[in-house]
Amino acid sequence: MKIPEWVYSLKYVDGGRDKSGVDCWGLIVVLNKELRNIDIPDYPSIVLSGLDTCEKTSGELKKQLGSQNLFHEVNTPEYGDAVLINVMGNPLHIGFVLDDSMMLHTGRKHGVVTENFRGMKWKSKIAGIYRIW
Repeated sequence: MKIPEWVYSLKYVDGGRDKSGVDCWGLIVVLNKELRNIDIPDYPSIVLSGLDTCEKTSGELKKQLGSQNLFHEVNTPEYGDAVLINVMGNPLHIGFVLDDSMMLHTGRKHGVVTENFRGMKWKSKIAGIYRIW
């Protein structure tokens, strides 16, 4: 699926959950709403404001993906899935799956980008792939 150009112009904002700015969870929320017409809860507790919040953010992210009736873990990624990524040994980052190897994700330094989550940079850091029920 072709990704609209406006997606790449989304600004990175800690706790952002709409088109005015997103963090990595906010990108999942916005893309599911805008591209798939699926409402994902914004979970305001999933925010990584600094290194001191890593453990809390990681716990919240795993809790929301694992304990809700919204997502289930899968082995084979498909468009629209969420790829959970370990950062500093904790599942702290998430991307929107485009196909079996590419994802959209965002970060403070680079904004929204497309990257290969099966490549050297991310492959060993994948904590799980989640699909909306």
